[in-house]
Amino acid sequence: DRQRLMTKLKDSARRDKLTALPNRSLFLERLKRTFESSALQPDHEFALFFIDFDRFKLVNDTLGHDVGDALLRRIAKRLTDVMEPNDSIELNENGVTIARLGGDEFVVLLASIQSTDVALAEADRLLEVLNRPYRINSHNVESTASIGVVCSAERYKSADQMLRDADTAMYEAKAQGKARVVVFDPVMQAAIQSRHELTVALRAAVHSEQLFLVHEPIISLESGLVTAVETSPRWNHPARGVLVPEQFFPVAEDLKVFVPLFENIIHSACQQFGAWRQSIHADDKPGYISIKLPRELLTEPSLTSVILQATDAVGLRPDNVMLAVTESDVWRTRGIPTQQLRQIKHAGIRIALDNYGSGYSSLSCLKDFPFDCVKFDKAIVANLNTGSREYLALVHAIINLAHDLGIDCVARGIDSQELAAILQSMDCEFGQGSYFSSPLVAQQFEKQHLHRMADSIKSRCA
Repeated sequence: DRQRLMTKLKDSARRDKLTALPNRSLFLERLKRTFESSALQPDHEFALFFIDFDRFKLVNDTLGHDVGDALLRRIAKRLTDVMEPNDSIELNENGVTIARLGGDEFVVLLASIQSTDVALAEADRLLEVLNRPYRINSHNVESTASIGVVCSAERYKSADQMLRDADTAMYEAKAQGKARVVVFDPVMQAAIQSRHELTVALRAAVHSEQLFLVHEPIISLESGLVTAVETSPRWNHPARGVLVPEQFFPVAEDLKVFVPLFENIIHSACQQFGAWRQSIHADDKPGYISIKLPRELLTEPSLTSVILQATDAVGLRPDNVMLAVTESDVWRTRGIPTQQLRQIKHAGIRIALDNYGSGYSSLSCLKDFPFDCVKFDKAIVANLNTGSREYLALVHAIINLAHDLGIDCVARGIDSQELAAILQSMDCEFGQGSYFSSPLVAQQFEKQHLHRMADSIKSRCA
Protein backbone atom coordinates (compact mmCIF):
# COMPACT_ATOMS: atom_id res chain seq x y z
CA ASP A 1 0.00 0.00 0.00
CA ARG A 2 2.84 2.35 0.86
CA GLN A 3 4.52 1.55 -2.45
CA ARG A 4 1.32 2.19 -4.41
CA LEU A 5 0.79 5.48 -2.55
CA MET A 6 4.35 6.63 -3.30
CA THR A 7 3.91 5.73 -6.97
CA LYS A 8 0.65 7.67 -7.11
CA LEU A 9 2.18 10.73 -5.44
CA LYS A 10 5.18 10.60 -7.76
CA ASP A 11 2.90 10.40 -10.80
CA SER A 12 0.72 13.26 -9.53
CA ALA A 13 3.70 15.53 -8.94
CA ARG A 14 4.81 15.11 -12.55
CA ARG A 15 1.46 15.75 -14.23
CA ASP A 16 -0.44 18.91 -15.05
CA LYS A 17 -3.40 19.17 -12.68
CA LEU A 18 -5.80 20.65 -15.25
CA THR A 19 -5.21 18.31 -18.20
CA ALA A 20 -3.52 15.29 -16.51
CA LEU A 21 -0.80 15.49 -19.19
CA PRO A 22 2.88 15.30 -18.22
CA ASN A 23 4.08 18.65 -16.86
CA ARG A 24 7.23 20.60 -17.73
CA SER A 25 9.41 18.65 -15.31
CA LEU A 26 8.45 15.23 -16.68
CA PHE A 27 8.64 16.43 -20.26
CA LEU A 28 12.17 17.81 -19.87
CA GLU A 29 13.23 14.53 -18.28
CA ARG A 30 11.88 12.59 -21.27
CA LEU A 31 13.41 14.98 -23.77
CA LYS A 32 16.84 14.68 -22.16
CA ARG A 33 16.54 10.88 -22.05
CA THR A 34 15.59 10.80 -25.74
CA PHE A 35 18.47 13.15 -26.46
CA GLU A 36 20.94 10.84 -24.69
CA SER A 37 19.58 7.78 -26.49
CA SER A 38 19.92 9.50 -29.86
CA ALA A 39 23.54 10.40 -29.12
CA LEU A 40 24.35 6.67 -28.83
CA GLN A 41 22.58 5.88 -32.12
CA PRO A 42 23.71 8.21 -34.93
CA ASP A 43 20.88 7.08 -37.24
CA HIS A 44 18.15 7.64 -34.65
CA GLU A 45 16.01 10.73 -35.30
CA PHE A 46 13.29 12.35 -33.23
CA ALA A 47 11.17 15.51 -33.46
CA LEU A 48 9.75 18.15 -31.18
CA PHE A 49 6.59 20.25 -31.73
CA PHE A 50 6.02 23.47 -29.75
CA ILE A 51 2.33 24.44 -29.88
CA ASP A 52 0.71 27.72 -28.83
CA PHE A 53 -2.95 28.60 -29.31
CA ASP A 54 -3.94 31.81 -31.09
CA ARG A 55 -6.46 34.08 -29.37
CA PHE A 56 -6.47 32.03 -26.16
CA LYS A 57 -6.10 35.15 -24.00
CA LEU A 58 -9.07 36.66 -25.80
CA VAL A 59 -11.16 33.61 -24.85
CA ASN A 60 -10.09 33.94 -21.21
CA ASP A 61 -10.75 37.69 -21.10
CA THR A 62 -14.16 37.61 -22.77
CA LEU A 63 -15.69 34.25 -21.90
CA GLY A 64 -14.04 33.73 -18.54
CA HIS A 65 -11.41 31.41 -17.09
CA ASP A 66 -13.86 28.54 -16.69
CA VAL A 67 -14.34 28.42 -20.45
CA GLY A 68 -10.58 28.87 -20.91
CA ASP A 69 -9.87 25.90 -18.65
CA ALA A 70 -12.48 23.81 -20.47
CA LEU A 71 -10.82 24.74 -23.77
CA LEU A 72 -7.42 23.58 -22.48
CA ARG A 73 -8.92 20.23 -21.47
CA ARG A 74 -10.52 19.86 -24.93
CA ILE A 75 -7.19 20.68 -26.55
CA ALA A 76 -5.46 18.03 -24.44
CA LYS A 77 -8.11 15.50 -25.47
CA ARG A 78 -7.62 16.25 -29.17
CA LEU A 79 -3.85 16.02 -28.83
CA THR A 80 -4.03 12.61 -27.18
CA ASP A 81 -6.66 11.32 -29.62
CA VAL A 82 -4.52 12.25 -32.61
CA MET A 83 -1.03 11.41 -31.34
CA GLU A 84 -1.86 8.41 -29.08
CA PRO A 85 0.90 9.14 -26.56
CA ASN A 86 2.61 6.74 -24.21
CA ASP A 87 0.73 7.39 -20.97
CA SER A 88 3.06 5.83 -18.45
CA ILE A 89 5.69 7.65 -16.44
CA GLU A 90 8.43 5.62 -18.10
CA LEU A 91 8.97 6.44 -21.78
CA ASN A 92 9.47 3.56 -24.17
CA GLU A 93 11.93 3.82 -27.01
CA ASN A 94 9.44 4.75 -29.73
CA GLY A 95 6.90 6.59 -27.57
CA VAL A 96 5.09 9.86 -28.03
CA THR A 97 4.96 12.36 -25.16
CA ILE A 98 2.44 15.20 -24.99
CA ALA A 99 2.90 17.76 -22.22
CA ARG A 100 1.51 21.08 -21.11
CA LEU A 101 4.27 23.52 -20.24
CA GLY A 102 1.89 26.12 -18.84
CA GLY A 103 -0.82 28.50 -20.02
CA ASP A 104 -1.77 27.53 -23.58
CA GLU A 105 1.66 26.12 -24.44
CA PHE A 106 1.86 22.41 -25.27
CA VAL A 107 4.69 20.27 -26.61
CA VAL A 108 4.78 16.96 -28.45
CA LEU A 109 7.87 14.73 -28.49
CA LEU A 110 8.09 12.07 -31.20
CA ALA A 111 10.83 9.84 -29.75
CA SER A 112 11.47 8.13 -33.08
CA ILE A 113 10.81 9.29 -36.65
CA GLN A 114 11.90 8.01 -40.03
CA SER A 115 12.53 11.45 -41.53
CA THR A 116 11.79 15.16 -41.23
CA ASP A 117 9.06 14.77 -43.87
CA VAL A 118 7.27 12.28 -41.65
CA ALA A 119 7.41 14.71 -38.73
CA LEU A 120 5.98 17.50 -40.89
CA ALA A 121 3.16 15.25 -42.08
CA GLU A 122 2.30 14.53 -38.43
CA ALA A 123 2.41 18.24 -37.58
CA ASP A 124 0.09 19.09 -40.51
CA ARG A 125 -2.33 16.35 -39.45
CA LEU A 126 -2.31 17.68 -35.91
CA LEU A 127 -2.82 21.27 -37.08
CA GLU A 128 -5.89 20.32 -39.12
CA VAL A 129 -7.54 18.76 -36.05
CA LEU A 130 -6.60 21.54 -33.63
CA ASN A 131 -7.89 24.29 -35.94
CA ARG A 132 -11.46 22.98 -35.85
CA PRO A 133 -13.88 25.08 -33.73
CA TYR A 134 -14.69 23.98 -30.18
CA ARG A 135 -18.19 23.86 -28.70
CA ILE A 136 -17.97 24.75 -25.00
CA ASN A 137 -21.21 25.19 -23.11
CA SER A 138 -23.22 27.55 -25.33
CA HIS A 139 -20.16 29.04 -27.03
CA ASN A 140 -18.56 28.30 -30.38
CA VAL A 141 -14.88 28.93 -29.68
CA GLU A 142 -12.24 29.28 -32.39
CA SER A 143 -8.64 29.06 -31.24
CA THR A 144 -6.27 27.95 -33.96
CA ALA A 145 -2.79 26.60 -33.30
CA SER A 146 0.68 27.78 -34.30
CA ILE A 147 3.24 24.96 -34.34
CA GLY A 148 7.04 25.21 -34.35
CA VAL A 149 8.97 22.09 -35.40
CA VAL A 150 12.58 21.01 -34.83
CA CYS A 151 14.18 17.66 -35.65
CA SER A 152 17.24 15.97 -34.20
CA ALA A 153 18.84 15.93 -37.65
CA GLU A 154 20.10 19.41 -36.76
CA ARG A 155 22.35 17.70 -34.17
CA TYR A 156 21.64 19.85 -31.17
CA LYS A 157 24.10 19.86 -28.29
CA SER A 158 21.43 20.03 -25.58
CA ALA A 159 17.74 19.46 -24.98
CA ASP A 160 17.36 23.09 -23.84
CA GLN A 161 18.63 24.36 -27.19
CA MET A 162 16.16 22.16 -29.04
CA LEU A 163 13.24 23.41 -26.94
CA ARG A 164 14.37 27.02 -27.43
CA ASP A 165 14.46 26.65 -31.22
CA ALA A 166 11.06 24.94 -31.31
CA ASP A 167 9.70 27.92 -29.36
CA THR A 168 11.35 30.29 -31.85
CA ALA A 169 9.78 28.45 -34.80
CA MET A 170 6.37 28.69 -33.12
CA TYR A 171 6.73 32.49 -32.80
CA GLU A 172 7.70 32.64 -36.46
CA ALA A 173 4.48 30.74 -37.27
CA LYS A 174 2.55 33.44 -35.42
CA ALA A 175 4.45 36.21 -37.21
CA GLN A 176 3.57 34.66 -40.59
CA GLY A 177 -0.14 34.87 -39.83
CA LYS A 178 -0.82 32.14 -37.22
CA ALA A 179 -2.61 28.79 -37.72
CA ARG A 180 0.35 27.16 -39.46
CA VAL A 181 3.39 24.89 -39.09
CA VAL A 182 6.91 26.33 -39.37
CA VAL A 183 10.20 24.40 -39.24
CA PHE A 184 13.04 26.11 -37.41
CA ASP A 185 15.68 27.87 -39.48
CA PRO A 186 18.79 29.44 -37.87
CA VAL A 187 17.91 32.74 -39.55
CA MET A 188 14.89 32.94 -37.25
CA GLN A 189 17.09 33.34 -34.19
CA ALA A 190 18.48 36.61 -35.53
CA ALA A 191 14.94 37.81 -36.26
CA ILE A 192 13.83 36.92 -32.74
CA GLN A 193 16.81 38.79 -31.29
CA SER A 194 15.98 41.82 -33.43
CA ARG A 195 12.34 41.66 -32.31
CA HIS A 196 13.40 41.43 -28.67
CA GLU A 197 15.67 44.46 -29.04
CA LEU A 198 12.83 46.38 -30.69
CA THR A 199 10.46 45.45 -27.83
CA VAL A 200 12.94 46.64 -25.21
CA ALA A 201 13.48 49.90 -27.12
CA LEU A 202 9.72 50.42 -27.45
CA ARG A 203 9.21 50.06 -23.69
CA ALA A 204 11.73 52.86 -23.18
CA ALA A 205 10.21 54.98 -25.96
CA VAL A 206 6.63 54.95 -24.64
CA HIS A 207 7.16 58.03 -22.46
CA SER A 208 9.89 59.63 -24.52
CA GLU A 209 9.93 62.12 -27.38
CA GLN A 210 10.66 59.33 -29.88
CA LEU A 211 6.92 58.71 -30.31
CA PHE A 212 4.99 61.40 -32.17
CA LEU A 213 1.67 61.77 -33.98
CA VAL A 214 0.79 62.50 -37.59
CA HIS A 215 -2.60 63.75 -38.74
CA GLU A 216 -4.62 63.27 -41.95
CA PRO A 217 -7.80 65.23 -42.75
CA ILE A 218 -11.13 63.50 -43.34
CA ILE A 219 -12.91 65.65 -45.90
CA SER A 220 -16.59 66.26 -46.54
CA LEU A 221 -17.01 65.39 -50.23
CA GLU A 222 -19.97 67.79 -50.36
CA SER A 223 -18.53 70.91 -48.70
CA GLY A 224 -14.80 70.29 -49.03
CA LEU A 225 -14.26 71.09 -45.35
CA VAL A 226 -12.14 69.16 -42.86
CA THR A 227 -14.83 67.39 -40.84
CA ALA A 228 -12.57 65.12 -38.81
CA VAL A 229 -8.91 64.19 -38.30
CA GLU A 230 -7.34 60.73 -38.46
CA THR A 231 -4.38 60.52 -36.10
CA SER A 232 -1.79 57.75 -35.96
CA PRO A 233 1.52 57.31 -34.13
CA ARG A 234 5.03 57.19 -35.54
CA TRP A 235 8.18 56.04 -33.80
CA ASN A 236 11.41 57.88 -34.55
CA HIS A 237 13.70 54.95 -33.76
CA PRO A 238 17.30 56.08 -33.10
CA ALA A 239 18.76 53.49 -35.51
CA ARG A 240 15.93 52.49 -37.85
CA GLY A 241 14.41 55.89 -38.58
CA VAL A 242 10.67 56.65 -38.61
CA LEU A 243 8.51 53.53 -38.18
CA VAL A 244 4.77 53.27 -38.92
CA PRO A 245 2.43 51.33 -36.56
CA GLU A 246 2.53 48.20 -38.76
CA GLN A 247 6.26 48.03 -38.06
CA PHE A 248 6.18 48.36 -34.28
CA PHE A 249 2.68 47.44 -33.07
CA PRO A 250 3.34 43.71 -33.63
CA VAL A 251 6.23 43.78 -31.14
CA ALA A 252 3.95 45.35 -28.53
CA GLU A 253 1.68 42.29 -28.19
CA ASP A 254 2.39 42.22 -24.46
CA LEU A 255 -0.38 44.33 -22.88
CA LYS A 256 2.17 45.73 -20.42
CA VAL A 257 3.56 47.59 -23.43
CA PHE A 258 0.32 48.19 -25.32
CA VAL A 259 -1.73 49.76 -22.52
CA PRO A 260 0.74 52.58 -21.66
CA LEU A 261 1.54 53.00 -25.36
CA PHE A 262 -2.09 53.51 -26.34
CA GLU A 263 -2.75 55.62 -23.24
CA ASN A 264 0.09 57.91 -24.30
CA ILE A 265 -1.30 58.07 -27.86
CA ILE A 266 -4.89 58.84 -26.83
CA HIS A 267 -3.89 61.53 -24.31
CA SER A 268 -1.55 63.26 -26.78
CA ALA A 269 -4.14 63.06 -29.57
CA CYS A 270 -6.95 64.47 -27.42
CA GLN A 271 -4.71 67.25 -26.12
CA GLN A 272 -3.78 68.30 -29.66
CA PHE A 273 -7.34 68.01 -31.01
CA GLY A 274 -8.74 69.95 -28.04
CA ALA A 275 -6.30 72.78 -28.71
CA TRP A 276 -7.29 72.86 -32.39
CA ARG A 277 -11.00 73.01 -31.61
CA GLN A 278 -10.48 75.89 -29.19
CA SER A 279 -8.50 77.84 -31.79
CA ILE A 280 -11.24 77.51 -34.45
CA HIS A 281 -14.28 79.64 -33.73
CA ALA A 282 -16.32 78.67 -36.78
CA ASP A 283 -19.27 76.30 -36.42
CA ASP A 284 -17.78 73.93 -39.00
CA LYS A 285 -14.72 72.99 -36.94
CA PRO A 286 -13.63 69.30 -37.15
CA GLY A 287 -16.05 67.12 -35.19
CA TYR A 288 -13.91 64.22 -34.03
CA ILE A 289 -10.50 62.62 -34.03
CA SER A 290 -10.19 59.07 -35.39
CA ILE A 291 -7.66 56.66 -33.86
CA LYS A 292 -7.05 53.06 -34.88
CA LEU A 293 -7.64 50.60 -32.04
CA PRO A 294 -5.11 47.73 -31.92
CA ARG A 295 -6.72 44.28 -31.81
CA GLU A 296 -4.91 43.46 -28.56
CA LEU A 297 -6.86 46.20 -26.76
CA LEU A 298 -10.32 45.09 -27.90
CA THR A 299 -10.79 43.33 -24.57
CA GLU A 300 -8.75 45.66 -22.34
CA PRO A 301 -11.09 46.53 -19.39
CA SER A 302 -9.56 49.97 -18.79
CA LEU A 303 -9.95 51.16 -22.40
CA THR A 304 -13.17 53.16 -21.97
CA SER A 305 -12.01 54.88 -18.76
CA VAL A 306 -8.67 55.80 -20.39
CA ILE A 307 -10.49 57.56 -23.25
CA LEU A 308 -12.95 59.34 -20.95
CA GLN A 309 -10.10 60.57 -18.74
CA ALA A 310 -8.28 61.91 -21.80
CA THR A 311 -11.35 63.75 -23.13
CA ASP A 312 -12.30 65.18 -19.71
CA ALA A 313 -8.77 66.52 -19.20
CA VAL A 314 -9.02 68.80 -22.27
CA GLY A 315 -12.73 69.58 -22.28
CA LEU A 316 -13.74 67.27 -25.15
CA ARG A 317 -16.95 65.24 -25.32
CA PRO A 318 -16.71 61.44 -25.68
CA ASP A 319 -18.15 61.69 -29.21
CA ASN A 320 -15.17 63.84 -30.19
CA VAL A 321 -13.23 60.55 -30.32
CA MET A 322 -13.74 57.73 -32.83
CA LEU A 323 -12.02 54.37 -32.42
CA ALA A 324 -11.41 52.58 -35.72
CA VAL A 325 -11.52 48.76 -35.52
CA THR A 326 -10.28 46.93 -38.60
CA GLU A 327 -12.68 44.53 -40.27
CA SER A 328 -10.21 41.63 -40.02
CA ASP A 329 -9.99 42.11 -36.23
CA VAL A 330 -13.76 42.05 -35.94
CA TRP A 331 -13.89 38.77 -37.84
CA ARG A 332 -11.12 37.23 -35.74
CA THR A 333 -13.25 37.90 -32.66
CA ARG A 334 -16.40 36.52 -34.27
CA GLY A 335 -18.29 34.43 -31.70
CA ILE A 336 -16.78 36.42 -28.82
CA PRO A 337 -19.32 38.64 -26.97
CA THR A 338 -19.18 42.30 -27.97
CA GLN A 339 -19.55 43.83 -24.49
CA GLN A 340 -16.41 45.91 -24.98
CA LEU A 341 -17.66 47.59 -28.17
CA ARG A 342 -21.08 48.14 -26.63
CA GLN A 343 -19.50 49.62 -23.51
CA ILE A 344 -17.48 52.02 -25.65
CA LYS A 345 -20.59 52.97 -27.61
CA HIS A 346 -22.65 53.38 -24.42
CA ALA A 347 -20.04 55.85 -23.10
CA GLY A 348 -20.69 58.03 -26.16
CA ILE A 349 -17.45 57.23 -27.99
CA ARG A 350 -17.78 56.69 -31.74
CA ILE A 351 -16.75 53.43 -33.40
CA ALA A 352 -15.67 52.94 -37.03
CA LEU A 353 -15.34 49.74 -39.04
CA ASP A 354 -12.01 50.24 -40.79
CA ASN A 355 -10.62 48.59 -43.95
CA TYR A 356 -14.08 47.45 -45.02
CA GLY A 357 -13.87 45.34 -48.17
CA SER A 358 -10.42 43.92 -47.34
CA GLY A 359 -11.51 40.33 -47.90
CA TYR A 360 -13.63 39.46 -44.87
CA SER A 361 -16.65 41.52 -45.90
CA SER A 362 -20.13 40.66 -44.72
CA LEU A 363 -23.10 42.99 -44.87
CA SER A 364 -24.37 41.46 -41.63
CA CYS A 365 -21.28 42.84 -39.91
CA LEU A 366 -22.73 46.35 -40.27
CA LYS A 367 -25.88 45.47 -38.35
CA ASP A 368 -24.33 43.12 -35.76
CA PHE A 369 -21.95 45.69 -34.25
CA PRO A 370 -22.58 49.26 -33.01
CA PHE A 371 -20.71 51.14 -35.75
CA ASP A 372 -21.11 54.85 -36.42
CA CYS A 373 -18.99 54.81 -39.55
CA VAL A 374 -17.66 52.42 -42.19
CA LYS A 375 -14.31 53.21 -43.83
CA PHE A 376 -13.77 51.57 -47.23
CA ASP A 377 -10.47 49.76 -47.79
CA LYS A 378 -8.05 51.52 -50.14
CA ALA A 379 -8.05 48.57 -52.55
CA ILE A 380 -11.81 48.63 -53.11
CA VAL A 381 -11.72 52.42 -53.66
CA ALA A 382 -8.86 52.09 -56.18
CA ASN A 383 -10.92 49.63 -58.24
CA LEU A 384 -13.64 52.24 -58.76
CA ASN A 385 -11.31 54.07 -61.10
CA THR A 386 -11.07 51.06 -63.43
CA GLY A 387 -14.67 51.43 -64.55
CA SER A 388 -15.58 48.03 -63.12
CA ARG A 389 -19.37 47.80 -62.98
CA GLU A 390 -19.12 45.12 -60.29
CA TYR A 391 -17.16 47.35 -57.90
CA LEU A 392 -19.35 50.36 -58.62
CA ALA A 393 -22.47 48.31 -57.88
CA LEU A 394 -20.93 46.81 -54.73
CA VAL A 395 -19.83 50.14 -53.24
CA HIS A 396 -23.13 51.77 -54.17
CA ALA A 397 -25.06 48.96 -52.42
CA ILE A 398 -22.90 49.21 -49.28
CA ILE A 399 -23.32 52.98 -49.13
CA ASN A 400 -27.12 52.65 -49.41
CA LEU A 401 -27.23 49.94 -46.74
CA ALA A 402 -25.00 51.94 -44.41
CA HIS A 403 -27.20 55.01 -44.80
CA ASP A 404 -30.33 52.95 -44.11
CA LEU A 405 -28.68 51.79 -40.87
CA GLY A 406 -27.66 55.34 -39.93
CA ILE A 407 -23.95 54.70 -40.59
CA ASP A 408 -21.65 57.26 -42.26
CA CYS A 409 -19.24 56.26 -45.04
CA VAL A 410 -15.61 57.31 -45.45
CA ALA A 411 -13.61 56.38 -48.56
CA ARG A 412 -9.92 55.87 -47.85
CA GLY A 413 -7.19 56.12 -50.49
CA ILE A 414 -8.67 58.83 -52.72
CA ASP A 415 -5.71 59.79 -54.93
CA SER A 416 -7.37 61.71 -57.77
CA GLN A 417 -10.12 64.18 -58.58
CA GLU A 418 -11.85 61.46 -60.63
CA LEU A 419 -12.16 59.15 -57.61
CA ALA A 420 -13.45 61.99 -55.46
CA ALA A 421 -16.09 62.81 -58.11
CA ILE A 422 -17.19 59.17 -58.46
CA LEU A 423 -17.65 58.76 -54.72
CA GLN A 424 -19.41 62.11 -54.43
CA SER A 425 -21.88 61.03 -57.13
CA MET A 426 -22.56 57.84 -55.11
CA ASP A 427 -23.48 59.92 -52.02
CA CYS A 428 -20.40 58.87 -50.04
CA GLU A 429 -20.17 61.65 -47.49
CA PHE A 430 -16.48 61.67 -46.57
CA GLY A 431 -13.07 60.85 -48.00
CA GLN A 432 -9.37 60.92 -47.28
CA GLY A 433 -6.21 60.18 -49.19
CA SER A 434 -3.23 61.66 -50.99
CA TYR A 435 -5.45 63.81 -53.25
CA PHE A 436 -6.32 65.86 -50.19
CA SER A 437 -3.27 65.40 -47.99
CA SER A 438 -0.63 62.99 -46.79
CA PRO A 439 -0.29 62.46 -43.00
CA LEU A 440 1.36 65.53 -41.46
CA VAL A 441 2.87 66.46 -38.12
CA ALA A 442 0.80 68.89 -36.03
CA GLN A 443 2.38 72.18 -37.18
CA GLN A 444 2.18 71.28 -40.87
CA PHE A 445 -1.40 70.04 -40.52
CA GLU A 446 -2.44 73.21 -38.76
CA LYS A 447 -0.80 75.40 -41.40
CA GLN A 448 -2.05 73.53 -44.47
CA HIS A 449 -5.58 72.67 -43.36
CA LEU A 450 -6.93 74.46 -40.33
CA HIS A 451 -5.75 77.95 -41.25
CA ARG A 452 -7.07 77.64 -44.81
CA MET A 453 -9.80 75.08 -44.18
CA ALA A 454 -12.55 76.83 -46.12
CA ASP A 455 -10.41 77.86 -49.07
CA SER A 456 -8.02 75.56 -50.91
CA ILE A 457 -9.51 72.17 -50.01
CA LYS A 458 -13.05 73.36 -50.73
CA SER A 459 -12.00 74.55 -54.18
CA ARG A 460 -10.28 71.22 -54.93
CA CYS A 461 -13.47 69.30 -54.09
CA ALA A 462 -15.73 71.57 -56.09
